[in-house]
Amino acid sequence: MVVLSASMDVHAHAQGAKALRVWMAVVNLSCKELAAKLDVDPHTVSRWRKGTGRPEGDARIKLERLTEGDVPATIWMREDAAA
Repeated sequence: MVVLSASMDVHAHAQGAKALRVWMAVVNLSCKELAAKLDVDPHTVSRWRKGTGRPEGDARIKLERLTEGDVPATIWMREDAAA
């Protein structure tokens, strides 16, 4: 069961990362530029784009608002948190 949960986390990271990469490409925004808008480190945004990290709390909400819903906060949530 733990393996399935970890798998779901990876899947959520991958979906969020893909949505973020697509949106950033469409609006032609760099990691550094997005980081400044969200008040986070550019390396943090890079990890989100790669799927090795995900935005938490306020950053998730700010990202959803900034992208006008194209990168929804819920896309990053773990299965257990979304239920």
